[in-house]
Amino acid sequence: MELLDYVKKYRLPQDILDYHFTLEFDKWTHHQWYARGQEGRVEEHDPEINYICDSDAHNIFSPVVYDLVKTYCREHSPDEMVKYMSPPRLNKYSVGDYMKEHADLIYSLFRSASPEQQGVPVLSVITDVSEEYTGGQLLICGQDMEMTPGDVIIFPSAFMYRHEVLPVTSGTRISIVNWAW
Repeated sequence: MELLDYVKKYRLPQDILDYHFTLEFDKWTHHQWYARGQEGRVEEHDPEINYICDSDAHNIFSPVVYDLVKTYCREHSPDEMVKYMSPPRLNKYSVGDYMKEHADLIYSLFRSASPEQQGVPVLSVITDVSEEYTGGQLLICGQDMEMTPGDVIIFPSAFMYRHEVLPVTSGTRISIVNWAW
């Protein structure tokens, strides 16, 4: 198999796309890097992040995405690959914002979880929920994933799956990010 054979695109059901998530609008903060020795580092053009704070949204969105993760796992592994999924995080990219190339080896992401739920991400999940924007392409291993609103991309969080978001040239790009382990 080729490296990109482990990158899969799924689609959210329309009723999820029609849902308007409630955000804590005053709680947008800049993304921070978690690389060893670079904790808390903020890049000038990093996106802003926020968490979905509406419990109804968690109850609607998270089970659908978790089912997609389970589908991915059944397609690629005979073992139960994941047990947990992070809360949905929103990334908001304004004009000029981008995410530089990286892998999701986020060793500190789950520090606040209970000991049995701590771990390192096995899968990364990116969902496009934007209205209209240009630029902002998601590249995984240098390949444009050509996402449209409602697309869910699931791929290994391993070092071989370096990914980035190119600069947004107009509009606002909003994606929901989860990690599974």
